[in-house]
Amino acid sequence: MFIGDYKPYKAVEMASQPRPLVYFWIAHYNDGTYASQFDLNTFKENSIKIIDNSKLVKIGWYPIPYDLAVELNKRGIPAISNPLLPKIEVEINKNKRFILFMRNFISIEEFRICENCGKEFQATGSVKFFGDSYWRSPICPHCGKHDYWQCKQCGEKYDLFSATESTPPEKGGHGHCPKCGGYLELIRVTSKQYTRERRWRLYVVGFQETIAGRNYKVMLYADENGNVEMKYE
Repeated sequence: MFIGDYKPYKAVEMASQPRPLVYFWIAHYNDGTYASQFDLNTFKENSIKIIDNSKLVKIGWYPIPYDLAVELNKRGIPAISNPLLPKIEVEINKNKRFILFMRNFISIEEFRICENCGKEFQATGSVKFFGDSYWRSPICPHCGKHDYWQCKQCGEKYDLFSATESTPPEKGGHGHCPKCGGYLELIRVTSKQYTRERRWRLYVVGFQETIAGRNYKVMLYADENGNVEMKYE
């Protein structure tokens, strides 16, 4: 559903409220009245249970007005007013039953930072690895660098640890610098891993309708930037 710079290893739905609200729901009735998520006089939040489906003609998610955002933030409810967001709404008739909910998500994403060029990347997909049976590291897709070994004594660099297999016994043998016999140190250019948390919310509105004994659903999924995806079930 979302395409970003980093692919989440795991995304789970969160019961808590991780993000500021950017939308609030309004239910429009056939007598010209309405019900909304927040009472515009007291600013208290209403449950969707107050929505009367028998009177409903339209329901949707609407960008939070500036004044409402100010009042909600005063009351400890994080909210942002973005007038550029589109309204997300569906029309309801007597044969349709409304669907309305929010989903909060969190993902833990792993990424690398190349110590040579400073750019971020993920060691997945088309990223190649370099190394031998002793150590492998991802090749930076931006500059082509990878981990290497360096003698702590003379500074000689080796791409592979297996280059020390031929080090003579008088210089310490395998694992020692073939040039001076010093110990090798792993220089981690691309193998350091970092994680970060990403949170996001989806606003969903739609309806369910029974046709010829079968239930059909039409739902609009909107993200916090106003991108909308329609799904049929």
